[in-house]
Amino acid sequence: MRAVMHTRQGEPAQVLTLRERPDRSRPGAGEVLVRMLVRPVHPGDLAGVEARAGPTERQPEARIPGVEGMGVVESAGADVHPLRPGQRVAVFPAPGTWAESVVVAADWAVPVADEVSDETAALMLVNPLTLLMLYRALESALRGQKGSVVQTAAGSSVGRLVSAAAVRHDLPLINLVRSQTGAQRVRTRYPTLPVVPTCDDDWREQEERAQDVGFAWDLARNTPDLLEVAAGYDLAEFKTAIQHARRPAKSGTVLLTTPGATDSGLGAAR
Repeated sequence: MRAVMHTRQGEPAQVLTLRERPDRSRPGAGEVLVRMLVRPVHPGDLAGVEARAGPTERQPEARIPGVEGMGVVESAGADVHPLRPGQRVAVFPAPGTWAESVVVAADWAVPVADEVSDETAALMLVNPLTLLMLYRALESALRGQKGSVVQTAAGSSVGRLVSAAAVRHDLPLINLVRSQTGAQRVRTRYPTLPVVPTCDDDWREQEERAQDVGFAWDLARNTPDLLEVAAGYDLAEFKTAIQHARRPAKSGTVLLTTPGATDSGLGAAR
């Protein structure tokens, strides 16, 4: 089984390596073994490799990054219903998804509908669930008060989902982005929401002038464009994938794939 691993903290491109290791994973009661096909490169995955210890401090055992992805159930332990071998699932939280297989609690494996692509399924949990938590916190903070809400990093993956929720729920949202190019992308996607590029000297004044203007399933089925994919790379190309994930002007999420995933022409997006 191939897996991307690290034995010390530091710059991901320097400390991560692709290794072959015996696959002795067996699901216990209430667990499933998932053969992973697609997994995102989230900023949090990279932060986990960089943090906690100095770059030269070694760890007692190798660690595998990743907490989200999509795959196929290989086997199921006792007391697992209704998941079955051969079923496509999205998994989160599932530590260690940057490997070709992972054991995960059956409760954290979500069946994927036929009309949802592998790539969309790999992205349908972390960011949408983050959005719901943010939205509930926002509702609690507002407590019925009227007024605009300012969102920074509006061009990010979660930022786009927040904008979609604002349009759907008639929330007066003002989006802040860093560049004119990013502002144009957000305006095109959400024309009813004010967008302010913070690269302009008078962006604070622009902000002042701006006027009030089932979830993950619904996004995956009806608006998969919100779960935008920047490019897909084989698991062995993780260093190139990390470089792409860190591009300042990147739009969408970079995926690490395994042969067998649906070919969606991701290579052309590199």
